[in-house]
Amino acid sequence: MSDDTGKPSMSPITDPLAAVVYPAFFQMLQSAVHQISKVPRPIGVDALTMREVIRYFVSERPADPCVDHGALLVRRRLRTSFRRRVTLCFQVFVDANHMPCSNPAGEVYGRAMVVRRFDPELSAHLAKHDLVIFP
Repeated sequence: MSDDTGKPSMSPITDPLAAVVYPAFFQMLQSAVHQISKVPRPIGVDALTMREVIRYFVSERPADPCVDHGALLVRRRLRTSFRRRVTLCFQVFVDANHMPCSNPAGEVYGRAMVVRRFDPELSAHLAKHDLVIFP
């Protein structure tokens, strides 16, 4: 097969490398999209309180037997695409080995929040820590 200039060319269909690379690429892309779709969209919270954190862990605890306790992970001063700094909090249910638990569909039990500020009680617990375990 050749193009208008007489040089040989291979179409993506007949190129042996493409037969391997294209399916692998699309498989990887499909996997990445699937994983991204399982990440919970963050909710906006003006002030996160210790009372709300505890309420969530008590009233929203899944019936899954793998759940052992809860964890609150805080990532401070993350830069957004709008050049704004935000605090991102992940409140998750974890197993005895401190690994996040997920439902049969692979979605992690928990929630993600963009938080403006913390109440004084929660601020005191987070003062020197980015991770707090709730037994």
